[in-house]
Amino acid sequence: MKHTQRGFAIHEFEDRNGVRCSLQKSSLTTEDAIWLVAQEIGLKRFEPGKGWKDVPLEHEVHLTRKQVKHLLPFLIRFAETGQLEPPKLKAKTKVTLYPAEINGKRVMVSVPED
Repeated sequence: MKHTQRGFAIHEFEDRNGVRCSLQKSSLTTEDAIWLVAQEIGLKRFEPGKGWKDVPLEHEVHLTRKQVKHLLPFLIRFAETGQLEPPKLKAKTKVTLYPAEINGKRVMVSVPED
């Protein structure tokens, strides 16, 4: 794993559209948090006589541990099934259960097995 100049862990990757992104530990001192950053979002502006020019712009999402815990069940379900919504299960469908925390409550997220 790479680290920033200040020593914070950072994971770099590209999204589906080839946009450079990173997931980085935040320097926030009041609580644990991470940054999810799209390095270049492809924004362009038109300059008369020059055409379309790139606008250097990052988009950052600052997430706390509580917010990440809220998102995890949705991300796990999407990774396993390609869906965000819970599936409508048949009577004898086998599922894998994943522990999660939603709004401060511990729950188990079910993902149907193939």
